[in-house]
Amino acid sequence: MIRIRMDRRLAPVALVLGVAVIAAYAAAAPAPKGRDQQVRPLAVTARAVPLNPHDNGQERIGRLRYLGGLVLTSSDPRFGGISGLLWEPGCRRLLAASDDGYWFILEPAEQGEKLTGISSGWISTFHRAGDQPITSKSEVDAEALARDGDGAVWAFFEQEHRAERFAGLTACQPETLTRAADRRWPLPETRGWAMNGGAEAASGMGDALAYLSESSTTVAGARDRRGVIASPDAPNPEPRVFAYAVPAGFSPTDMDALNGDGSDGQMVILHRRLSGLGGFSALISLAELPRSAAAAEAVPHDIARIAAPLTVDNMEALAVRAEGERRYLYLMSDDNYRGFQRTLLLKFELLPEEPPVK
Repeated sequence: MIRIRMDRRLAPVALVLGVAVIAAYAAAAPAPKGRDQQVRPLAVTARAVPLNPHDNGQERIGRLRYLGGLVLTSSDPRFGGISGLLWEPGCRRLLAASDDGYWFILEPAEQGEKLTGISSGWISTFHRAGDQPITSKSEVDAEALARDGDGAVWAFFEQEHRAERFAGLTACQPETLTRAADRRWPLPETRGWAMNGGAEAASGMGDALAYLSESSTTVAGARDRRGVIASPDAPNPEPRVFAYAVPAGFSPTDMDALNGDGSDGQMVILHRRLSGLGGFSALISLAELPRSAAAAEAVPHDIARIAAPLTVDNMEALAVRAEGERRYLYLMSDDNYRGFQRTLLLKFELLPEEPPVK
């Protein structure tokens, strides 16, 4: 979901612009497209874009080093709407999910560290048990992906708040995209959440799963408790509910573990902002999620902000790629199936923190 924050000091013309943008996003969501039950090759065209269109030499922003960006398009009208992302180290591919109910596999083409294109792609619709038909967007509004300690993929949905497990689904074997969910987790902590304010960001965290609400909400009777850590396999799950100190003006849209399975609680978190005057911006932060019930709050530390004139759009998906001690981030945008937006794939390296100047 997208919320627009309007600065009270905006001039009337900016206010008009903001209202127009709001109207565009308030329009009815696109109806589900053709639900081909097969896995199909997906032809994707990639056009390179600089980090800064006004300065092709800029390769650094905060603690991120730019390693290439692409505008992705396809003649297949189902491509787009990407809201969740995972890196598959075994085959060096990206697994993505759209909020319109489609799986995508993208194999990045790279020269050295630089992202240069997409060498292969596949697409399939989400499958329901018994191949029951999908009749509405609310059934398949996926907003985040996470991998649990057993390697299964979990998709988190809003509107009908829940998570579903897809055991054995992997980008390394495109044929597995036809697997139906084998487990449904109703996320009891989301009772009372706004329909479009669900688990927007999620990640594995050791033997548990962690998720963040996009919007300010009430969990366990307390306001602004946006974070939940729980295990769907625990016989008597005792979820850890915590506050997440959201950076002012932003909303969390995805997260991924910085190290391994996330058992240390270290997360990279992607945030988004949309304003009537400034358009989209993104904020990438590091945060340690609480590993015990005694910890009540997670405070993010910002590492980079991407805003105009830099290349940015509606950034909703994040995947961390670990290579030894180095960490690479892939960011993708949700184009909402709107012609005035883009599907961006951006690659960065997370640089070590510089020691303070003495």
